[in-house]
Amino acid sequence: MREASELDLQSADLIIRTSADLEAEHEGTYLGAERLALVVNPENPIVSLSQEEAIALLSGAYAQWKEVPSSAASAQAFDQPVKLIFLVDQDLEAFLSTAFPSLEISPSMGEKAYSVEMAQQLIAETPGAVGLLPASGLTPALKEVQLFDASNQLITWQLHVLGLTPIEPVGDMLQLLLCLQR
Repeated sequence: MREASELDLQSADLIIRTSADLEAEHEGTYLGAERLALVVNPENPIVSLSQEEAIALLSGAYAQWKEVPSSAASAQAFDQPVKLIFLVDQDLEAFLSTAFPSLEISPSMGEKAYSVEMAQQLIAETPGAVGLLPASGLTPALKEVQLFDASNQLITWQLHVLGLTPIEPVGDMLQLLLCLQR
């Protein structure tokens, strides 16, 4: 798979890509969203976190799971260091910097995974691991952590999926894009 910056729209009939900021995209057809999942090793007793705690985890604020406020009681028996696993992905990095611009969230603070499969393996093999993956990358070897906002409402982090064409889509290409939107 090539990075978005490497794709040449003039040599392809259709490019499907994700974007962290839909308002910044002036071209393309909106196809839907790719939900992002905060995932941990299945041995981790954590089932939910506040958005603030999740951001703090990803920014390296906690060294041990028992330091995470909402998980302190369940994590006492889970005395593991927090191990950040960052999927090397331009769109995920753009999501983090766009969604949380005032925070220092840096993939350089954790271990880098160069594919979804590598991230899955690292998280599944490391009891204290945590990572942010596309929800399509969830497997039984991973556990998703639910995220809640300040008013205790379930929240979803997502990337937007766009279809880019070199010219205004018509005919079969238009039909394909309409089909992909469903």
